[in-house]
Amino acid sequence: MWKLVLEDGAVIRDGCATQWDALRTARTKDGKAFKKADAMSVQSGTIVFRPWYRNQTIDSAILDKEGNIMGYAPKKIRAPRMEKCLLIQY
Repeated sequence: MWKLVLEDGAVIRDGCATQWDALRTARTKDGKAFKKADAMSVQSGTIVFRPWYRNQTIDSAILDKEGNIMGYAPKKIRAPRMEKCLLIQY
């Protein structure tokens, strides 16, 4: 059985029969999803990443017709943040 655990010990996925089942929502360090053949070769204890979407407020530029910046307005976005996870076989 396989499980995916955050750094603080919180379990994300548990009771998975294969690495592929545990790594379906995980990503590599560069943000790419695991392919099934690559996921099946991952060893226990490997650090993988999982995107968590957090609400953030950024300043968005207000442009006039000529493209000049007139000012800034706050804009709310959901930005991904990559959290480190540990793949464990038990």
